[in-house]
Amino acid sequence: MLENYYITALPIKLSETLGTIYQPTIEELIKFDMANLEIVNPFLVLEKSYSQLCNEESFELKCKYDVIPILDLMMLTSRKDSSEKVELLSDKIKKSLSILYKTDIKNIEYMNNIKIGILIKFDDKKKNAFISREDFGLVSDLILEMFCIDKKNLFKDDDSKEYKDAELQKIWEKLKRYRKEKENKEAYHLCDYINIVQNIDGYIPINEILQMTYWQLINTYKTKIQFKNYNESLGYAWSFKYQTDTDKMIHWSKNIKIQNSSVK
Repeated sequence: MLENYYITALPIKLSETLGTIYQPTIEELIKFDMANLEIVNPFLVLEKSYSQLCNEESFELKCKYDVIPILDLMMLTSRKDSSEKVELLSDKIKKSLSILYKTDIKNIEYMNNIKIGILIKFDDKKKNAFISREDFGLVSDLILEMFCIDKKNLFKDDDSKEYKDAELQKIWEKLKRYRKEKENKEAYHLCDYINIVQNIDGYIPINEILQMTYWQLINTYKTKIQFKNYNESLGYAWSFKYQTDTDKMIHWSKNIKIQNSSVK
């Protein structure tokens, strides 16, 4: 039950081979200059690239890539193409894993000879961890879920749509850019969630928030919002000025129920 680890912020021991993943606090994310979730961005990039590859119209290409683990995409690309883009992605994944496994980034290396995977060494007497090509997808899913990212909603927008008509395609590209800019402008950032959690229902000392994990912060935000929305709806229902159907009101206890982890 991974959700029990998320809410308590306890280290997550995956297995003897995969080792233990530690959930960084908000303070650690800020200190590591990852306040905008740079810790998960490389995994998102890899997921998106893999998803696009598996959805290629070419049946031959689809068959070829549907059966390989997600880590192979980066391994295969890095062999054929030593471009800065691939190297940057590899380095970013190493940096994220060094934080999550609490080790120095120099202790993480990719293996693509006898065993394909990622070897994670530790300076102390702890046993080395190894993320195999088959297990990388599981670890990636866990990391995304740990930071409240739902994979089902990752690729809902059909940004890859293409029109044969050049003018229509130009309009579509413009709409995509406008939509993206609007989403970025309206999106909440870490500082926004901290500000709301700190002030929405009595003042919470900043030191307490800094010791939360990202999952705990977002869960606290959602819970407080649910309480506030329910109480406001209840206030309208009791007021003679408004007509509110109380039968349609969903009790806060149902809205704040924590979802079971989808990572198996």
